[in-house]
Amino acid sequence: MPEIFACHHSQQHRYRRPFGALPCGERAVLTIEVAPVSPSLQVYLRLRRGEEEEIKLPMEPAGDGERGSRFSAAVGAAETGEPGLLWYDFQISVGENLFYYGAKPGATGGEGLLSREEGNRYQITVYRPWALPDWYRRGIIYQIFVDRFHRSGKTPPPGGGRGVKRILHLDWDDAPFYLKDGAGQVTHWDFFGGDLAGIEEKLGYLRSLGIGSLYLNPIFEAASNHKYDTGDYHAIDPGFGTEGDFRRLVRQGEQQGMGLILDGVFSHTGIDSRYFNLYGRYPEKGAHQGTDSPYFPWYRFISYPEVYESWWSVRDLPNVNENEESY
Repeated sequence: MPEIFACHHSQQHRYRRPFGALPCGERAVLTIEVAPVSPSLQVYLRLRRGEEEEIKLPMEPAGDGERGSRFSAAVGAAETGEPGLLWYDFQISVGENLFYYGAKPGATGGEGLLSREEGNRYQITVYRPWALPDWYRRGIIYQIFVDRFHRSGKTPPPGGGRGVKRILHLDWDDAPFYLKDGAGQVTHWDFFGGDLAGIEEKLGYLRSLGIGSLYLNPIFEAASNHKYDTGDYHAIDPGFGTEGDFRRLVRQGEQQGMGLILDGVFSHTGIDSRYFNLYGRYPEKGAHQGTDSPYFPWYRFISYPEVYESWWSVRDLPNVNENEESY
C-alpha cells in the first residue's frame, strides 16, 4: 500500500476561498495538497447537499504547495444556488488504492484527516443575502434585562404560576437572590418590577447615549425573571405589560430613531407552558398530558411522561421545578 500525504484546512485561504459561509450563487474554490504525485494519482472533490445525489468533481493541478502538489476544484452557482448546507470531502486514488480526506470526527471545519475509510465531511453554509435595515447600522445595540432595567410603577406586580412562586423587591437596590429547596431547585423567583413602560420612559436617555437599537431579553410569558423558560410564545408576560405597551414602545422607539430586537429562544420551552403543561395551567393538552398532544413531537421522552431530555441533561420530572426543556 502506498504512503501518501494530504492536507486541507477549511479555515485557511490557500485551501478554501472565500473562507466561511457563501452567499447563494457565489463560487468557491477548494484546494487540497497531495504528495507524492504519480501517473496513477487522481484527486476528486465530493459534494453533497442533504439527501441529494453526490457530485464528484475531478480536481486539477494548481501548482506546488509546501509539502506536495496542489489540486483545486470550483464549487459553482449550480451547487450554491439555494440556501442550505453543502458537505464535502476528497477522494484520492493511487492505482487501485483509495483514500479519503475529510473533517476530523465531531468537526465540520479546520484541518482534516486522511483515511482508508469514508469519514466525516466538511460543511459549507450557503445563505441568501439580505440587506441590513438602516436602523441596525446606526449607533450602539443596547441589551436590556427587562425586569432589572427600570420600573415604571404602571404595571401590576408579576403573578406566579402553579409551578413557582414570585417575590417582588420593594427596594430597587436590594441584592438579587434565589430561594431553593433541599434539592437545589428554585421555589421562588425574585422580581424587581422592571417593565416595558419603564423602558419607554428611558428612551430619551438611551438615545442621548448614542443607542441605535435595543435588544430585549425574552419578554414572552414565563414563570422566571429571565423568561427563557417560555410559557407562551404568543403572549407578553403580564409582569412586563400588555401588547399595547409593547406596540407603544416600538412606536416611541421608532420616533427616537431606534430599532428593537427581541430575543426569541425557540429551541426550548418551560415545563409550565402551554406546550408541556406539567401543571395543567393552560387549556390545551400539553405534551406531558398525552401523546396525542400536538406538542408531543416537540420533546424527547426517555420514559413517558416522567423522564425526558432537557437542554442540559436528562431530567426526571419529580425532581424539577420550572426549568427549560428541549424540543
